[in-house]
Amino acid sequence: RIWAIGTDSSQLPHLAEVLFDSLGPRLTASPGMTAAQNWLIATYNSWGITARKEQYGTWRGWRRGTTHIDLVAPRVRSLEGTVLAWSPPTPKGRPVRAPVTILPDFADSSAFVSWLPQAKGKFVLISLAQPTCRPDDSWEKWA
Repeated sequence: RIWAIGTDSSQLPHLAEVLFDSLGPRLTASPGMTAAQNWLIATYNSWGITARKEQYGTWRGWRRGTTHIDLVAPRVRSLEGTVLAWSPPTPKGRPVRAPVTILPDFADSSAFVSWLPQAKGKFVLISLAQPTCRPDDSWEKWA
């Protein structure tokens, strides 16, 4: 009977669609998390399960805004990138120019901590640009 219910009348596809496609990311204290909580409470209540939100801590809110990155020297080029969660906004939403550094490999956490002062005031690239969209095995075979 459980197998039949799971395969014939499962709500999993619908629930997954709402969570993944409609509500999207649910970072702590983000608008997405609030929307997901409200949806979950409404869903539980529609099933006859009493549910409500309860405050369990104070969290810093964050919402990812629009990101646009341009290389301006030695040539102009739009870059692909995104900010990490809870990154501060740019001052008054204005463009920011800064030197760029690449995140090096570290032997341990103390090496990382020692490096941090060198990164202050810079944009840190955490992955290298891919020279092409060709898969690695294509390069290995045909390069």
